[in-house]
Amino acid sequence: MGIVRRFAQRYFVYNASYRPGGPLFFYTGNEGPLESFYYNTGLPFDWAPSFNALIVFGEHRYYGKTLPFGNASFTKENLGYLSISQTLADYAMLVRHLQATYQLSAVVALGGSYGGMLSAWARIKYPNVFDMALAASAPIPQAVNLLEDKSTFYRSVTDSARQAQPKCPETVQRAFSDILERAKTPAGLQEISDIFQLCKPMEASEIDHFLQYVRNAWTEMAMCNYPYASSFLAPLPAWPITAACKKVLEAARPIDGLAAAVAMPYKQPNQSCFD
Repeated sequence: MGIVRRFAQRYFVYNASYRPGGPLFFYTGNEGPLESFYYNTGLPFDWAPSFNALIVFGEHRYYGKTLPFGNASFTKENLGYLSISQTLADYAMLVRHLQATYQLSAVVALGGSYGGMLSAWARIKYPNVFDMALAASAPIPQAVNLLEDKSTFYRSVTDSARQAQPKCPETVQRAFSDILERAKTPAGLQEISDIFQLCKPMEASEIDHFLQYVRNAWTEMAMCNYPYASSFLAPLPAWPITAACKKVLEAARPIDGLAAAVAMPYKQPNQSCFD
């Protein structure tokens, strides 16, 4: 018989709309602290009054305060318990606990992005626990085809920029070409460091990391391309991709516009440089 161990899983309960016999809207937490998803997910709170629903957000194991082994959770020996199958089992057990605590009817799994994938998989893996699932922006086809085509996600980011401003992607690509050309010389590396306001001069060995830094800025803005201002991953304006493309297209040089766009998700108050 295997060893059974228990750990404390954090979850948030919102019961202002709940009435006995109402459904459970269960958010399958993503890869991060639970607060960020709780405070940036509006749909279940909009729906709950109409359904007398109980809302519960479950935190993903190994994130936030849900650490199965406490401070030793991230050792090589313990990281093996960080898996999708274990996470789905956590959520199923939590829902069973909630069903024993509240008078609930249907259980609806909700999630977005990776959390949406978890919602869909929870319904598939535990159909006896989850009656329905709403998987928003869940890149399941990409995950299935990841080994065949690793560019799917970034094509979607590019499409977001093209929809915002048709000339935006090609202008950004020219800026990337400019970066690669400048990176061939020490003087060019210094120019890149100055243009992007880096806290210390970039070295030739750091160019790949820098390109990822630039790329990830667009990734964050695409994932948070909401029609309203938000602070989910970073403080961003409404339609941040449109705002970023505007900076790119209005700058004197593509590289200057790219630097201004990249600063959007990274810049903090009173910050004078980027590290």
